[in-house]
Amino acid sequence: MHNQRTTSKGIITYIFLLLACLFSTPALSETPTDSYQRKVESYAVLLAEEEIAVEQTKGFLKTTTENISDLLNRYQKALATGGASSTSPISRKHFEAAIADILEQGNTLSDQLQDSLREADLRSDFLQSFSSVLGASPSGLSQETSDLLRDITKKVSRLITETETQTAKVKSLDRQAQRLVQRMERAHRNDKQSLYDTWIQYLLVGKTPVFTSGFWDKPLPDNRWFNLKKTEIIAGLTTLTANALKFVVLFLTLAAIGTAAKRLVQLVPDKKTDDFTRNKVSLYFTIVVVGLSLYLTANIVFPAGNDSLSALAASLFLFGTLKLSKYICNDSFLSNSGHTRISFLFLISTQLLVHHLPSRSVTLIFILIVLALWGSDTLRAWRNKGLHLKKTAMRGGSLAPLFIISFFGYGRLTCMLTIIWCLGIFIRAFGSVWSQSLFVETDKSSKLQKGLAKSLLVPLGWAIAFGISYLWLVDFLGENTLSTIVQLKASIGTYSLYLNDVIILVVLFFLTYNCIAAFKVSIDHVGSKWQKAKRGAVPSIQTLVTYATWSFFTLLALRILGVSLTSITVIAGGLSVGIGFGLQNVVNNFISGLILLFGRSIQQGDVIEVGGMWCTVKKINIRTTLVETFESAVIMIPNSDLVTTQVTNWTKNNPTLRRDILVGVAYGSDTKKVAKTLLVVAETHPHVLKKPEPFILFNDFGASSLDFILRVWVDDIDHTIRTTSELRFAIDDAFREAGIEIAFPQMDVHFKTAPAFAGHMKFMGDKN
Repeated sequence: MHNQRTTSKGIITYIFLLLACLFSTPALSETPTDSYQRKVESYAVLLAEEEIAVEQTKGFLKTTTENISDLLNRYQKALATGGASSTSPISRKHFEAAIADILEQGNTLSDQLQDSLREADLRSDFLQSFSSVLGASPSGLSQETSDLLRDITKKVSRLITETETQTAKVKSLDRQAQRLVQRMERAHRNDKQSLYDTWIQYLLVGKTPVFTSGFWDKPLPDNRWFNLKKTEIIAGLTTLTANALKFVVLFLTLAAIGTAAKRLVQLVPDKKTDDFTRNKVSLYFTIVVVGLSLYLTANIVFPAGNDSLSALAASLFLFGTLKLSKYICNDSFLSNSGHTRISFLFLISTQLLVHHLPSRSVTLIFILIVLALWGSDTLRAWRNKGLHLKKTAMRGGSLAPLFIISFFGYGRLTCMLTIIWCLGIFIRAFGSVWSQSLFVETDKSSKLQKGLAKSLLVPLGWAIAFGISYLWLVDFLGENTLSTIVQLKASIGTYSLYLNDVIILVVLFFLTYNCIAAFKVSIDHVGSKWQKAKRGAVPSIQTLVTYATWSFFTLLALRILGVSLTSITVIAGGLSVGIGFGLQNVVNNFISGLILLFGRSIQQGDVIEVGGMWCTVKKINIRTTLVETFESAVIMIPNSDLVTTQVTNWTKNNPTLRRDILVGVAYGSDTKKVAKTLLVVAETHPHVLKKPEPFILFNDFGASSLDFILRVWVDDIDHTIRTTSELRFAIDDAFREAGIEIAFPQMDVHFKTAPAFAGHMKFMGDKN
């Protein structure tokens, strides 16, 4: 900031001087003496600015000297610390971070010194131009002007000497800063072992199985390790004591903010939860706040890192999150996964790695801890008469791989795998807690809000969980370690697959899936306000957008993976032969499905008649269409059949349906009264439309009745059968009240006596 300010001041000074010289042209009424006097006064003002700049440079040089000395001390201390425990990746992480910080500050100091050097050169040029700017003094100057000129001359001479001295000092400090930077860069280049390699050797190299004699030959932690830890603990306590007030104030502030934020988060519905659960949720939310506040405070107050305290804070945060998931989430895995056990294993694993215990000690400690946890669970299950033996067996099975890896001597690797396993469970728990907190029923919540929350905010919660885990791993393992890991690749011939490409694909898949879900929820809400006849377009739009989005994701994924589209074209050309022979029906149905989706001649929810069968369209897939008959039988119809055969769509234009009810009344009935009664019955039914109006047709003079037709429009095809039945019931009741007789088939038989038949009857009578 100082150099930027002084450089700008130097430029302004020259501009001001140039303007002073330009505007120093004497006016018509101004004498040369007056013009020279104005030049002297202007130069005196500029010279006062130069005196201020010289004093500021003195302070800058003093501060820079102290900073360079401090950087040199820090560099030597970092070298000593890194050499004392060069095999520990945690120590090496701090060493590389310290070196990177020193390098950054050294480069910053060097840039500031270069700026100061350029500003000093400008000042020197300005002071050297004293005689050329003012020139020879004319005769007749006033005594005051002559004294000012002598004073300026002395100041210029003194400032020239001081500026030259400061320039030499700046050059000397700049050489020191550059030597320090070059020395650190050279040492960093010569050290060919990266932090990633240190972690690999720390976790995998030189391990001895527990069942061999070599594991027990040497003693466990020796005096050197205890002395080193003692020194580190004393240094840590000293630093903590020096920053105790700052630590406490910052921790309490963060904890208060987190506690106040609880009022903005509703984790459980108050009306449906008992007091015990509500109190537990409040307690564990407080533990989450304490753990997060402690972690942030430790990393802010101790920028060099206090990994042991940070691991403790992370364990508290993990424990509180897992316990919250148990009480507010409907996840059987989270409810029965053993939250205290997971948090304890996370804490022990991080502490064993942080404190750099010998490999054999870490292995033995981890084996004993696993056995102790499994034994305590078994004993508790036995006391409960075997009620939890299944749960105990499941927990023991999850710890069995860790036990086996430790048994072969890879205790440190087991600790790292345990940490990753715990972080995976944390991501699941945090995402579930976040989701549950969004879906708490409130009086103000609406279907759209909850739907959009599920589609948009839930992925955000999972992303936060992934981000927290990633940032913690960066802090624990070191940024260079993770950057090296994501650059790992698997090669197959000339093709290479990088890990970061896989991670990007997973993230894109996650975003694509949730964007599609968000679109479906939104279009459902918008479509619910459409007319019922147009609502069938919603599933078609959803299907089209889903296929289009996944197709775009597939092309983008192929691009990221480096798969050439030319090779895909060749494969598609080969498949065309197979399509021509064996996949004709599949392709035909696929194209027909696209026609149905784009043309929307048939939509989801339509009532259609195909092959004399009435059914409702449930879903239009890319190959077949699912329909459900009125008898609740689900039938899969190939899309090509719906495109090429005659299909009657009863709800294409609107869901209403016209129905005719035939009514026959006895001859002699009042036809106008019949028509009026039928209209009253139709108009009073709730599912009969007012427009078009129902009307009566006098259809025919039947053999046994006067035939009428009641023609009505039912508001929805779903109500058709029930509505016609209810209308018939109502007509029967209305006709009974009105005294109208419903006709039924009748036949009158009339006998006529023929002459031959009459004689035969007389003969039969005489015989009897």
